[in-house]
Amino acid sequence: MPDAKLRINLQLGGRSAGLRDFLFDTKCIHAGSSHYSRGAQRQPNGAVERRARAVHREAERTAREKDVRYNGVPAGTDVVGPVLQQLRAFPPEQGAVWGAYAECNALVLTLATEAARRTAEGRWRAMGARSLSEAMAYFKCLYLRRWGCEAAFAAARMRVARMPYVGRSRAEVERGARAAAADEAAAFGATAFEADEAGYGVERMARGAPVTAAAAAV
Repeated sequence: MPDAKLRINLQLGGRSAGLRDFLFDTKCIHAGSSHYSRGAQRQPNGAVERRARAVHREAERTAREKDVRYNGVPAGTDVVGPVLQQLRAFPPEQGAVWGAYAECNALVLTLATEAARRTAEGRWRAMGARSLSEAMAYFKCLYLRRWGCEAAFAAARMRVARMPYVGRSRAEVERGARAAAADEAAAFGATAFEADEAGYGVERMARGAPVTAAAAAV
């Protein structure tokens, strides 16, 4: 499923597509991926641009899989099911991609420019800017700084979150995932609900752990 649908004027095949609804999908790539090949690195932001080019192809493949699974479309055929048909009602799905070094593809810059323009058009006089272009430059810089920092922070958070898995086997990781799922089920089950009603919810949230039946009975 795409992350967003935006009405915007984009360049397709070197020509303006006009003001149309586009589907967007946000992607992130890590430093160990195949996208950072030697050939891609010779081009400016080559890795993220390479990942962005694969977004529409992946979207069509996913749509075909959904049609086969849910709509009775024969697998391995060119039959267009309802999911793929709906996807093709839009221009090719666009990928907004952030890389491992907080770099982005050209589409992100286009989105930042468009967002800055729309924001500046309604605010530039009230904010005290001397012109629309000055306000646009300010907002574009603001958005790119915030988006870039958030991309970098997200990559760092992912690395930290993956640290407990270093040196562990797949079986150990799966056992930990099942235990975490059981803890979450207990945290939002009937016992936890009754404990919250009895006033134990604040204590449970402070500890970051589910209330057990024994604790709720105290």
